[in-house]
Amino acid sequence: MRLAALSRFAVIFALVAAVAVLAGCGSSSDDTSSGSTGGSSSPEEIKIAAPVELSGPIGSAGKQWLNYLEFGVEQVNSSGGIKSLGGAKLKLLVADTKSESTTAPALLRDMVSEGAVIDVGPLSGGLTELKPTLISLGIPWVGVAAEPSLTEGGSEGTMWRIVGGAEAYAKGAFEFLEEQQEAGKIDLKKIGILSATSPPSPEYKAAIEKFAAENGWETVNYNYDFTKQRDYNSFVSELHNENVDLVMGQSFPPDSIGIAEAFQLQSWRPKAGFLWLDGFQVYNEFREAAGDDVTGWLAASNLAPESSCEMENELSKAYEKQHGVPIAGSAGGGVSVIGVIADALERAGSTDSDELKKALGSTKLKYCEGLYGQLGGVSFNADGNNEAFEPTILQLEGKFGQVAVAPAEAKTGEAKWPAN
Repeated sequence: MRLAALSRFAVIFALVAAVAVLAGCGSSSDDTSSGSTGGSSSPEEIKIAAPVELSGPIGSAGKQWLNYLEFGVEQVNSSGGIKSLGGAKLKLLVADTKSESTTAPALLRDMVSEGAVIDVGPLSGGLTELKPTLISLGIPWVGVAAEPSLTEGGSEGTMWRIVGGAEAYAKGAFEFLEEQQEAGKIDLKKIGILSATSPPSPEYKAAIEKFAAENGWETVNYNYDFTKQRDYNSFVSELHNENVDLVMGQSFPPDSIGIAEAFQLQSWRPKAGFLWLDGFQVYNEFREAAGDDVTGWLAASNLAPESSCEMENELSKAYEKQHGVPIAGSAGGGVSVIGVIADALERAGSTDSDELKKALGSTKLKYCEGLYGQLGGVSFNADGNNEAFEPTILQLEGKFGQVAVAPAEAKTGEAKWPAN
């Protein structure tokens, strides 16, 4: 059944791509001489730069990012490649940034010299440092990083984020909390914030404080350097002493596991539980490390392994059959990133940087269209931010289970309180 469903998806994706070509390009995909490629024949493969964190502090998340990118490439290639470019196949050029912020620029330059026309890495670390290199090279980047400096003030058509920033995640989370409060399911008065000092955590902290204040909820905040912090037990004690009702924040692989372990060592839990924003808590590796004690935790994330989007559900099942775990976490957006790139290439009918940037800027994808499984769809503003993005609120269940509990368009179940 799973293979049959995936085959149906491949046919649908191919039909969607073909319609996009006919509507957007106005010419047959066989007519390569009339496109913006300057009369040259279509490339046999389209190279995508992927300098990714495969080791170091962010390595576990980076490996998942690469897995999802590769899976997305497989889906596009198995569905016939880029039709407007003669069925050209996508190819990732991969190198390890080692989670070092200064490594990606040199790796990217090497990849562009090998023919890469677009970039999808790193996942999060070092993108601010990479931005000038991308602008100088003239090729676009498409990804899921929430760091606001990537797109604020414009990036010469270079940086395209398919997710919203910290405020978008916080807005979705607080709309859910307001709904639950009004329904009498929770009674929030004070929120504890655990916040790393590394970007984008400070932006998440500020967004949480903003929306909490709008609701009249008090906040207490605890900062830490996730690259140096090893003991999180004192934070649990302080949150206990403050008697917070809910714990929120955004975290990376090392600190998310450290925080979970610290709570496991103490009996106290916040009255309502936990609601994390775009953190490592929904990754499969976190679930393996933290075990059953995190069952019930909530998180605002990109997508759910099981939601109202049947295409995403089928992809997750196919990915799980291949890798033994479902699609999960912000890195799961890697499939959607490849979907956005494939859609832009189809409409551009070219790998020329300027044409590709124009196509990215005019991207209009709906939720559950093509390979795009994130709520809200895609509609980029002039700075490259996806203004249509909405987070999905997930509740952890079982070993890898994640139930979409909000918003209504994605939900498959009701939230259980306390979320701990």
